[in-house]
Amino acid sequence: FHMTLQYSMQLMDEIPMVWSSCAFIYSLYMTNSKPGEKGLVLFGVLFLYSTSFTIIYSSWKHPIVHQVMYGIPAAVAAFQSIHLLLKDRDTVSIRILAASLTMYLGGFILWNVENQFCDTVQSLRAAVPSFLQPLTQLHGWWHLLAGYATYMNVQFSIYHRLKFLKTSPRYGWDWVGVTVVKNDRIKKIKM
Repeated sequence: FHMTLQYSMQLMDEIPMVWSSCAFIYSLYMTNSKPGEKGLVLFGVLFLYSTSFTIIYSSWKHPIVHQVMYGIPAAVAAFQSIHLLLKDRDTVSIRILAASLTMYLGGFILWNVENQFCDTVQSLRAAVPSFLQPLTQLHGWWHLLAGYATYMNVQFSIYHRLKFLKTSPRYGWDWVGVTVVKNDRIKKIKM
């Protein structure tokens, strides 16, 4: 999307960021819900928020709109995760969440360094050997760090949902990194 330098393609990157953040807020909210509970009011509010953002940002082309309307649900999701940890001070979850938030923050800082100092970053990129140039794509680092942080947040949410359902989950490792290892009883529980 970024390579086209077209606003319509930028929307294909930025609109899903808001929608997925709102979906994650819903997921975190539902972590401690009873099986079969729907949370329709929250779903409606988040759907309205995301739809409003899509309409506003599609017609009013100011980056601050995206930054604010993405920042709000991202902050809400972070606070929801912290709230879950205040109820259940699981040491591994604390580490998973801390690593995830650090990745988000680090990626956000890199993204904004490139935004604010674009000419300097481009000069640095031109000065380093070609095999090192991809490492200076700071916006790309934002995507990598935010993507993996999101994955870790999903694992965090799954773990706490399964723990609420009393299925004795635990964290494990696979080729992607951290993952939730489920107990055999999980298949019998309606999610």
